[in-house]
Amino acid sequence: MTDRNLFSVYEVARAVAQMGTAAIGLQNFATRIIDHVNAGGQLDEQSLVELGAACIGNIKNGLVEGGGIEDAETMRLALDTLQKFLDGVIRR
Repeated sequence: MTDRNLFSVYEVARAVAQMGTAAIGLQNFATRIIDHVNAGGQLDEQSLVELGAACIGNIKNGLVEGGGIEDAETMRLALDTLQKFLDGVIRR
């Protein structure tokens, strides 16, 4: 067995952190949409953009400060992934 076919535990943990963060953000987005509509808000592209931005802000505010460079990079990638997911939803 060669090392090139194996993922390090760190790489797997990093990918899980990215996808977990994106999943939490999408769940928050869905909750915000439901709350917005239940409150009588109109569901148009502008409101979706604003709700998505609030989700990104919520994730950023929840990040723990003082992490290492690797943690910051993981979270940056997670936020990029979440933004791509939100953009895909909003464009539909």
